[in-house]
Amino acid sequence: MRRRSGEVIELICLAFTAYIITAVITSSSLFYKFREWFKAKTPYLKLSDKHPHYIECRLCVSFAVSVGVCCFCSLPLVFVLPIYGVSYFICTQER
Repeated sequence: MRRRSGEVIELICLAFTAYIITAVITSSSLFYKFREWFKAKTPYLKLSDKHPHYIECRLCVSFAVSVGVCCFCSLPLVFVLPIYGVSYFICTQER
């Protein structure tokens, strides 16, 4: 089945959406108080000293945001991994 270019562009836009939502949640000053509150309430989500807390991990939060974006846009969950992959790839390129 061939996808129209408009559908591909829509998926890329959703990946950028997932990326920016993840960036805002994990590292913006807007969510600083929420992150600190969440870390205090869920210390068990920090697995070790070598790893960041779940709410600070872009890899972890990006997956949850990708699921949310698919649900919000009524997309099948089969699109979660492509959206997640592209959004995380964008994240790795910003450094």
